[in-house]
Amino acid sequence: LQCIHRQPEEKWTLEKLSRAAGLSRSAFAEKFKNVMGMSPMLYLTRWRMSLAKIALREGGLSLVEIAEQVGYQSDSAF
Repeated sequence: LQCIHRQPEEKWTLEKLSRAAGLSRSAFAEKFKNVMGMSPMLYLTRWRMSLAKIALREGGLSLVEIAEQVGYQSDSAF
């Protein structure tokens, strides 16, 4: 969670997250789902969307800037 929350713009994969946690991919995915109730990648997407929603409400940034800030390569991918 710390990795996702500190760097939501990072190109996170299950492998990168599990490596950061010091676990195998399968062990990490299972533990994450047991604790959080969803897969790590679903959590990542939801976290990014939460951050984007806040940024959109606050204004001041373009859609492209918000997309990049939360980890998307382009506004169309966002």
